[in-house]
Amino acid sequence: MIWLTVFFSSILGGIVQAVTGFGCGVVMMLFLPQVMSLISGSAVVAASSLGLTGLLTWQYRKDLHWKMIIFPTIIYLSVSVSILNIIGTLDLSVLKTAFGIFLLLLALYLLLLSSRAHLKANTGTMIVCSAVSGAGSGLFAIGGPLMALYFLDLTKNRDEYIANLE
Repeated sequence: MIWLTVFFSSILGGIVQAVTGFGCGVVMMLFLPQVMSLISGSAVVAASSLGLTGLLTWQYRKDLHWKMIIFPTIIYLSVSVSILNIIGTLDLSVLKTAFGIFLLLLALYLLLLSSRAHLKANTGTMIVCSAVSGAGSGLFAIGGPLMALYFLDLTKNRDEYIANLE
């Protein structure tokens, strides 16, 4: 049962990621905590989406702008790694509750605000989006939505958006 859940959620997450530039973690984390612990599910998502992210980055490499992604990546990874270092000390029941609240807030954002939300790409926005996305990635393997919003304002076309978001 676990392998089937991982397999089918990976396929569904991969389709969403390929179309939108993010979403693999969101889709997979809807299913994986049902068959494994939250921390194990996050690790499976991170491992699964690494290959997909690498493939999409390679496919869109001509549209990748290193200057655009270097600072957001440093902040994102710093926060994510910091969270990963402390996640083992957190109470799992509190983490599950936080995950539920996180998913509810994410769903409300995607349903109600995503079409109207526009960020101005500047240094402050980059820091906040990168830090919050890094925290979401470290805790729940879901770090794409805010970075997607940031890169939507920063990029000129779909290919550039996907290349830099990945």
